[in-house]
Amino acid sequence: MNKYDNITIFSPIRTGSTLLYNITKKIFNDKTIIKSHNINYQLDNMYFITMRHPYNSILSNMLSRNKEINNVNINNAINEYLDNGGNDMINLDIQSKNIIIFRYEHFKDNFKYIFDILKNNLNITINDELKNNINDELNIYNIINYTKKYKSFDEYCKITHWHGNHISLNKGDTNYKKYFSNENIKILENNKNINEILNKYNY
Repeated sequence: MNKYDNITIFSPIRTGSTLLYNITKKIFNDKTIIKSHNINYQLDNMYFITMRHPYNSILSNMLSRNKEINNVNINNAINEYLDNGGNDMINLDIQSKNIIIFRYEHFKDNFKYIFDILKNNLNITINDELKNNINDELNIYNIINYTKKYKSFDEYCKITHWHGNHISLNKGDTNYKKYFSNENIKILENNKNINEILNKYNY
């Protein structure tokens, strides 16, 4: 890990990148860490990439902005997802040694998954005191309390990147099948780029 001075947290929107960003800042406090929904790949940079089922990312984005679930808004949300990280995920060479994938479904309420991936891929040891600090400070209920001061998703902390409405009422367990009709899902199924992402990342 010492050969990389910079870590980029890259992801499509609504995939848990803000959580990973804040965890990463605590573990790698000697590195320059940035967060982005677009990637400018460089060999001398380390990339931590978060991935979530695209349908749930798209739905989560709509819910965070209080968008009515209809076909027009779903199409708009698909385009927003693809423009903000989705299309970059299609062309990304995920076999590169400086790219590590973190799956939202595994880490949203299990930070041990993140600690284990870092240990296995970068051969680093995170002491128990730091693990406990991360688990305490960044648990979902603390984040909910922290973001209550923001009136909407458009308001956020420039240091942590936590937004208003960042945590939905589903507390990270958003399930598109409970919100989208069969007609809504057909729109997603018929999108070529979304299908490429689903296949590439084995969803």
